[in-house]
Amino acid sequence: MEAVLTYMSNGQEQLVRKSGSFVLNSRNAIVWSDKRRMASFIAPGNELLVDYNKQSEQVFKGMPKYGLSRTILKAGQLYTVLNRSGLTYSSDPNQGYASLSLRTEMKDFLQFPLETFIRKGGDCDDLVALYASLLESGGVSAAYIDVPGHVMVAFDCGVKPSQMAEYGLSANEVIIMSDKVWIPIEATKIGTTGFFSAWKAAADRYFRELEAGHFPELIPFSEAWNIYKPAAYQPKGLVLEVPSDERV
Repeated sequence: MEAVLTYMSNGQEQLVRKSGSFVLNSRNAIVWSDKRRMASFIAPGNELLVDYNKQSEQVFKGMPKYGLSRTILKAGQLYTVLNRSGLTYSSDPNQGYASLSLRTEMKDFLQFPLETFIRKGGDCDDLVALYASLLESGGVSAAYIDVPGHVMVAFDCGVKPSQMAEYGLSANEVIIMSDKVWIPIEATKIGTTGFFSAWKAAADRYFRELEAGHFPELIPFSEAWNIYKPAAYQPKGLVLEVPSDERV
């Protein structure tokens, strides 16, 4: 590559040329030295994901709310439509998140949410990016939970710590941070188990890591966006459809 700079000095035009080489990585390349970089792949304002949210609301229109908070209900609905969309978790033990997140100098491949729809699945980080993007586009604040060799998603359930008993929540199934109650979700369960099973699996993993002294980190994407802005990438010609009422 050659860069050319022209400027004026003492009334005379000056010209500077500089040549150099660089490596241009693919749009999906990421290194995990700073896990907040995942925020660039979370697309809260994507029109297709916003429409997908609206479609899911129509599927659940008029259904019982079971005394759940609006936010928990929304998160459960989005998980359920993903669970019935033919998505599957696929791991790559040699080059997946599990190994590369611990070798932060190496590049990983992270799918954009809509690419995960196209490929009908992905690694743990791919599914976290998809579910978190849907949550954010549906007005639910999402975060990622970083544990050794793994990543999970969490959402602010809209319940204050003082209200937990009122909503039937216990301290061993949620994460309390900054006066907010976060519900962890194991995104790799999408396509195999229901919302509450994915919730329990994530809570169990979180507290096991905590007991082991690993201190898993929860970072809201709203904070990570202060440094890493969301990308505007969107595949062409993609149409998203929520599964039928009967399947959900």
